[in-house]
Amino acid sequence: MHDTTALIFNVLGGVLNTLMLFVAWRVVRPMPGPAWWFSGAFLGLLGVPVLMAGLAWASGPLLFLSNFLFVAGVCVQYLGAVFYLGRRPPWRRLGLSFAALTLVLGWCTMVQPDAQLRVGSTSVYEAAVVLLMVRLLWASRRGDRGAGQTFACLSWGLFAPMLMVRGFLYLAGYGGTPDTTVADLLYLFVFYLSPLALGCGSAGFVLMTVQRLMKEREHALAQAQGMAERYRQLATFDTLTGAYTRGPFLSLSREALEAARAGGRPFHLLVFDLDHFKRVNDTFGHAAGDDALRATAERVRHLLRPTDVLGRMGGEEFAVALPDTDRAAARAIAERLKEAVAAQPVSGPHGRFRITFSGGLAAAGADETLELLMDRADHALYAAKRAGRDRITTDLETAAA
Repeated sequence: MHDTTALIFNVLGGVLNTLMLFVAWRVVRPMPGPAWWFSGAFLGLLGVPVLMAGLAWASGPLLFLSNFLFVAGVCVQYLGAVFYLGRRPPWRRLGLSFAALTLVLGWCTMVQPDAQLRVGSTSVYEAAVVLLMVRLLWASRRGDRGAGQTFACLSWGLFAPMLMVRGFLYLAGYGGTPDTTVADLLYLFVFYLSPLALGCGSAGFVLMTVQRLMKEREHALAQAQGMAERYRQLATFDTLTGAYTRGPFLSLSREALEAARAGGRPFHLLVFDLDHFKRVNDTFGHAAGDDALRATAERVRHLLRPTDVLGRMGGEEFAVALPDTDRAAARAIAERLKEAVAAQPVSGPHGRFRITFSGGLAAAGADETLELLMDRADHALYAAKRAGRDRITTDLETAAA
């Protein structure tokens, strides 16, 4: 009765281990490894009823098949660890050793029946494969010290010595001994400690799959956040010049204007575009035009204050919001920007040419919206172009005209 109860609990434990690995595999597909771990556990579980039938009917072929399934299950789980870690499977060595053990099993089950040799050789071989798996998992911990992998190493590391001791005892002829001490030790290994360690090993595999799944999801989330940030940057900043695009520029300028109005401080807006930009494109090519836009934005940005906002409004037109700046200071900043752009020619494979810009400067009124302010700055810009370009015109000058 005691043996029957222990056997039932072992079978139920094997069923639970197999189901646990099956669920893990289905959840994390197509992650490499879990499908092999489940398949190995299933082969081992399938070997139990075959072994019971072989012992009940004294059938050599069934005993051979049961031990074949046990060994194949362990080898398949070892391959699962290999694939999980992205390593190349040692097909040649594993295949040759498995074939050699298969010949031994065939001899001691169907040619010269020998239970001691059958159980001993099977146990020692399984222990060797498990130790190879533990070594592989433990060595890889240096780059991935996850709790799941550590737990799997410890669990399988306890399982292997039990198999090894059991195998050597059988090979030494103590498998069927009436010696109570040896019999009790084998009973303890077979029915209690080994199934416990095997269950913990399967749990370790599950923890490894969960750990890998979490890392993959964290990586995917980080990639998604990176892409979102990149799209935000693309939507916020002009990729050619690094200036704010039109929408973000208007939004930031509107906030700065409202803050200046609430504090009773001055606010100016400068709108400018490059002179004869079409001529640059037609003469030197569009690559030269891009260089001119980049150079302009870089020279302007270098002279602006942290509170100023530079935006590219489209084409060769830019705008600069100048908060907390009175009329004299705004005019001085605009002239300094114009001189900096004109002072250094643009050079490249296309040749060397000088660029200038025309600008319109407008001061914000008491209750004026940003749109009206920009409209007045645009009128001042057109006045600068009509006056001959390469100059700054203010809203006061256009109003007087």
